[in-house]
Amino acid sequence: MALSSTRPTRARLAGTPEYTNLSPGQQQLYDQSNTAQNAALGIANQQIGRVGQALGQTLTTDGLPALSGGFQVQQAQGGPIQSSFDMGQALKYGYDAGGDIQKSVGGNLDTARQQAIDATYNQAMSRLNPQFERQDNGLETRLANQGLGINSAAYQNARDQLGRQQTDATNQAVYSSIGAGEDAANALFGRQLNQGQFANSAQSQANTQNLQAAGFHNTTAGQDYSQNLGAAQFANSAQNQGFQQSLANAQIANQGAQANAQFGNEARNQGLQERAYIQNQPLNQFNSLMSSGQVSTPQGVQYTPTQVGQTDVLGAYALNQQAQQANANRAAQANSGMMGGLFSLGSAALMSDVRLKKNIERVGTLKPGIDLYAYEYAWGGGSRVGVLAQEVLAVNPAAIVNVGGYMAVDYAVL
Repeated sequence: MALSSTRPTRARLAGTPEYTNLSPGQQQLYDQSNTAQNAALGIANQQIGRVGQALGQTLTTDGLPALSGGFQVQQAQGGPIQSSFDMGQALKYGYDAGGDIQKSVGGNLDTARQQAIDATYNQAMSRLNPQFERQDNGLETRLANQGLGINSAAYQNARDQLGRQQTDATNQAVYSSIGAGEDAANALFGRQLNQGQFANSAQSQANTQNLQAAGFHNTTAGQDYSQNLGAAQFANSAQNQGFQQSLANAQIANQGAQANAQFGNEARNQGLQERAYIQNQPLNQFNSLMSSGQVSTPQGVQYTPTQVGQTDVLGAYALNQQAQQANANRAAQANSGMMGGLFSLGSAALMSDVRLKKNIERVGTLKPGIDLYAYEYAWGGGSRVGVLAQEVLAVNPAAIVNVGGYMAVDYAVL
């Protein structure tokens, strides 16, 4: 009921059991408050339909961006790692020594000497014997003419003198034949010595040439090995560079996909907040009108977006890549160390370690405790025959040579 502003009235204030007389100013404020409250209640009654309509609509996520809980991880790409390579030509562990060395001469000198003595003596006697016969006949005639008998002293003296002369001549023939025999033996020895020296010189030349040819072959094999190793290392370096670039590209792509998924979830949350605001706004206004209070700040559904995580598979790929690269480098270094010890052909040591052989088959016995085997090297090169270093080590350790961590056998010592 409206109160007059021209005279005091009795008004019952809320919360008091008695009526209170108001001054004209206070009465005016009271009347205005009641008028405003009545107007607000009228507006609130008009808005009941909007409130019912808003509350009748179910808050849904239809039409909003789908919630992303993850994204497809892009993996780094890289070619295969080259863990082996062509080791080049098979090494030569021996060569043709160029024939046997002639260590002695003059094996038939006595025969040559005797032949020369006999020939010279016979030639001398072929001249002396007729001469001796003529001397004997002449002496007999002369002594007979002188009337000297066989039993006379003069006859015997003449015969003795002639005999001594003939003996001296015969001895001279013997001495001459012996000298001729020695000359012949010395000449034959000189020829045989020259032939032996020539043969040994030719053998040494052949040995040197064959050694140089084997050394050149191994040098070429070593060059092939180094070049192929370098090519394999270059290929692995290029593969690693490609993998690192692919890894960087994959990381950028995954970061972009993660950002897109996060942005989509934030957009979904914002849309859901706006829908909640639109639904709650009529009810908020109605409550404000009914309570004559201030319109409160709209509060939507509190929603915490899912943090999209990235599966860390790139690190695993990178570690695997590094492990493969390390294995390939270690294998290459081991091969390089072993081959480096073999490229020199300066000794007779041959690689006989059983760890470097395959298709091993016993074919005979070299000496007690050491057998002969047919085998092939692990890197190829055809069938060979030799001993096993492990067996030689138990019988003759001095014949074992260490080459790059593997055992070789010095056949000269063995």
